[in-house]
Amino acid sequence: MCYINNTVGKFLCNAVNDYGRLSAFGPSTTCSVSCGSGGIHYRATAEDYLCVDENVESRKCNQLACPINGGWGKFSEWSKCPKYYVPIPDIMEPNIPKIKVTLNTYKPIPEETFLEHLSRLRVVHDEAQTKNSSSSNNLESDSTESVRKDLMKQITVFRLVMIFSQLLFRRLVSMTKCHHHQDLRN
Repeated sequence: MCYINNTVGKFLCNAVNDYGRLSAFGPSTTCSVSCGSGGIHYRATAEDYLCVDENVESRKCNQLACPINGGWGKFSEWSKCPKYYVPIPDIMEPNIPKIKVTLNTYKPIPEETFLEHLSRLRVVHDEAQTKNSSSSNNLESDSTESVRKDLMKQITVFRLVMIFSQLLFRRLVSMTKCHHHQDLRN
C-alpha cells in the first residue's frame, strides 16, 4: 500500500490519483548468514515521488546447519598449585603439588583416581621393602631408592595418560555438544 504524505495529511495514493502504485519487487538482499537459518528481503517502492511507502517481504535462507570446525580453543591460564596429602611415607614428599591447565571445559584428573593409583603403587613398594628386608642396610637403601625412582616414573606416565585421556574425552564432549546445539537450532 502506498500513501501520499503532504501538508494536508496522509492519503491512500490510489484514492487520490493513479500514480501511487508500488513497483514490482526488486532483487533480493543477500542472505544475512552463510549457514544456520538467515533471512533475505525483497523490497517494492512507490512509483510516484509523492508516495512515501514501501513494501518488504522476507524469506528464510541458508537453513542448513553450520559445519563443525572441530578445532581446539585457546588454553586457559595455569591454575594455582594446590597441595594435598598423599600418605606414602619414605617414597615421596607428603605434599604433592598438582598443576592443571584447562582447555575450554577440560576437567582435571579426579583426585580419587590419582589416589587410587598411588595406593596400588604403595602396595608394590611395600612388597619390594618386604623382599629386601633381609638384605643389608646398604643394599636396602639402594633398593628403596630404585623402587622410588620406578614409582616416580610410573606416576609421571600415569599423569600423562590421564591428561591425554581427558583431552580426548573433552573433544568427544565438545563434538557431542556441537551436534546437540545444531539439533536444537533445526
